[in-house]
Amino acid sequence: MYSVKGERDKESLPKKTSKKFSKPLDKSFNVWYNKHVNKGSRTPQTNGERENTMTKTELFKNAIAVIETSSAENKAELIEGLNHEVELLARKASTPRKPTKTQQENESFKSAIVEYLTKADTLKTIKEMQSEIEGFSELSNQRITHMLTDLRKAGIVMRTYNKKVPYFAIGREEGIEEGE
Repeated sequence: MYSVKGERDKESLPKKTSKKFSKPLDKSFNVWYNKHVNKGSRTPQTNGERENTMTKTELFKNAIAVIETSSAENKAELIEGLNHEVELLARKASTPRKPTKTQQENESFKSAIVEYLTKADTLKTIKEMQSEIEGFSELSNQRITHMLTDLRKAGIVMRTYNKKVPYFAIGREEGIEEGE
């Protein structure tokens, strides 16, 4: 299998069989690198999709169904305990969340943007807002863009392009819907 120098014989290398596999993952093993596997990982990519994973609520409901069909001695206690866990999960999911510190800051920045654009007589770019609105010079372009996108979705601000540069003003855009 190996020659005296420690090199591999060409006959022992696996042959490439499909376009799905592009190169050997490790030359010491007969394993090919799969394009559908993250580099350095042996698990397939999921692109953020859930594949046959069960939520806790589904798990508890399935356990209740199994216990109901079983002949366990303490069936009532088990079902009561699992129902209590399902209720706790439902309560946890329905509780309103307090806005984070950054979200609270962004609300004050959004009101400053609306005030600035209301007073402005021309369309403004993000760079102009950064330089002219007090406190915006420390903010990143991406953060201001995010706030302007939220204001656009709410129908407060409109965006137009001139030579690939976005300009913003107060007004409702045609064709934009909330949540888009």
